[in-house]
Amino acid sequence: DLRRKCARELSKLDADLYPIGAVVPLMESYHYKDLVDVVMNSMKELSDTVPRHLMGAGHPMIFALCVAMGCDLFDSAAYILYAEDDRLLSTRGTFKLENLQEMPCSCEVCTKYTPDDLRAMPKDQRRDLIAQHNLHVSFAELRLIRQAIHDGNLMELVEERCRAHPALLEAQRQLGNYTRDLEKYEPRSKKSAFFYTGPESLCRPEVLRHMQKLREMPKKRDLVILPPTRKPYSKFVSGKLGEFYIYGSEQELDLENTDFMVLDIPFGLIPLEIDEVYPLSQNDAPKTRDVDSIEFLEDFLNEFVEYYEQVLIHSRVIRNLEIGLYNKSISSEEIRYKKDDVKKVKAIADYQFGPGAGEALFSGNINIEKSKKTGKIRHVYDGKVLIVNMRASDSYLILSKEGAKRLHNAMQYPKNRVVVNKDSEPFALDGKSVFCKFVVECDEDIRANDEVLIVNEQDQLLAYGKALLGACEIEQFKTGQAIKTRKGMGK
Repeated sequence: DLRRKCARELSKLDADLYPIGAVVPLMESYHYKDLVDVVMNSMKELSDTVPRHLMGAGHPMIFALCVAMGCDLFDSAAYILYAEDDRLLSTRGTFKLENLQEMPCSCEVCTKYTPDDLRAMPKDQRRDLIAQHNLHVSFAELRLIRQAIHDGNLMELVEERCRAHPALLEAQRQLGNYTRDLEKYEPRSKKSAFFYTGPESLCRPEVLRHMQKLREMPKKRDLVILPPTRKPYSKFVSGKLGEFYIYGSEQELDLENTDFMVLDIPFGLIPLEIDEVYPLSQNDAPKTRDVDSIEFLEDFLNEFVEYYEQVLIHSRVIRNLEIGLYNKSISSEEIRYKKDDVKKVKAIADYQFGPGAGEALFSGNINIEKSKKTGKIRHVYDGKVLIVNMRASDSYLILSKEGAKRLHNAMQYPKNRVVVNKDSEPFALDGKSVFCKFVVECDEDIRANDEVLIVNEQDQLLAYGKALLGACEIEQFKTGQAIKTRKGMGK
């Protein structure tokens, strides 16, 4: 509570950066779990517009974790203090020179000298060389982190680094309690795939977001749950699906009123209509499941079956999870998944823009154009009028002018909207990009790379484009570009 109060007061100052201090004792005593609480509670109240500086953070093994929490800068004398004590830093911990048989990395110092060479040197010369090594390791780690941010796989690096020490692993698990705070800054689509590296991956923002989206999506009367196949699942689901077990009220199955989903790690249930949307298909996990992942699937399944009148669970799912969630088994002669491209684009629209978006966007004489090379959906038309394009890399929908109009008419204010002031109106209408200082309001669910509608304060549609920042950043920043406009609606 004191950290938060202090951060609130600091945010009122016109500062060049916000320092987070008094953390060295926590790091020296390996109380990294407490460090997570200190930093995250400070971050809750600090502005996103000014860099956050973690004072005294000098060990490369914690850099990735601290950056994931939102720290932008570090300072420390650790590189020289450790060198004075003949200690060499690494991302895996600290090495005492007296215990080394081999040098710990491939920096200039480590390739030129052996541990025996350093031990034979005068104290000052040895200290300076170890300090050089410590700086090399620190800057190499920072470069790696910046590349991970660029590639979109910072959390995979955090999970890798935090397995270097039990106290760090505990800290990473503690960070899982702040997933909702981290999700605000997580783009929906990235260049890299989602890798499941252990139970901690289940606390990632992407998993939380998918679970919430799935709860909000329209649901049919019945649900069929299938075991995982190769990805994308919908491409490799066979016609005849096997033996099933019934849960809920037993009645005749209506395939037109049935949702088909695959149960898999790390995203739990994946509807077959949206299984190509990032990251539901762009992920990988070990085939051998750990106990935590099995419990995660069981809990998710127990919650989700209550949304349906009748649930049919594939026998392989029952065997793999060893659950008793069924009444009796039935034959599956009548249970077949039928692919429907119109239902697919409607489901993706509901998942991407919100419930109701699919029906609003894709009404009329819907024509779907596919890639001749890959067979994937590329363009969706109403007659000859383009509604959306589908991005090949992540299967998200890109609005056309007609699509933007339909979405604007269907979705209630301020859903999917960025509201600009009067000064910005003519520029938006003309297709110019929107800058943060002209934004007066925006949908709090907007994340970086989302397709958004640009409107004025009377909710008149001015343009549409791609968000470059998340909602919390757009509202706080006073400089910089917020939306890359695709097209203005014209006069």
